[in-house]
Amino acid sequence: MGYKFPNVRKGIYQNGYEQHDVVQYRQKCFVPALKGLEDRRVRGGLVASNQSESLQIKYPTDLPAGVKSIVFVVHDESTFNANDGRSKIWIKDDQMPLKKKTCGKGIRVLDFLIPGGRMRVPEAVDTLFIQEDIINDNAPRRLDLHLAACSIGYGGDTWWDGAQLVDQVLKMAIQIIELAFPNCFTRKRIMETKIAPSVSEA
Repeated sequence: MGYKFPNVRKGIYQNGYEQHDVVQYRQKCFVPALKGLEDRRVRGGLVASNQSESLQIKYPTDLPAGVKSIVFVVHDESTFNANDGRSKIWIKDDQMPLKKKTCGKGIRVLDFLIPGGRMRVPEAVDTLFIQEDIINDNAPRRLDLHLAACSIGYGGDTWWDGAQLVDQVLKMAIQIIELAFPNCFTRKRIMETKIAPSVSEA
């Protein structure tokens, strides 16, 4: 009949990254397209000054007339649990502490990364134009008014979904990136297409 009765084991989650069509697209379309933009990328780099290092944004130079620099924006998700802890600790006289058996309440942090680190409103900008209507009982919570980062409890019936990501992009990330890199987005085009961009032109 085709049935088996094996032991239940934890395995690797297969999300489709290595499917043939995905690999083919990545190698023949996505990676070459990124390489073609290397000379136009805005980068973050460490600059030595007075025996210390500071992070500075470096813009490409010698671009042809009419060719704009490009800011890469990536979305990042991290998951934390209340009972996360180190696998090794210092103990005295073999007095091992009792650790919780469950991982505890979970929280997912969703943020955007740009050259130089996390996407945030520049310090020189005093007034924030970030919309707050994304916040309600079932939506992500803002972590900091200067960040595009959100947090959401996960598990049960609470999940981060595509609609929430679109809200985060349109209502927070775009407004912040426009302040951090003026003219890097053509807002009219983005709002017309309703597509969250992965790269922006500055």
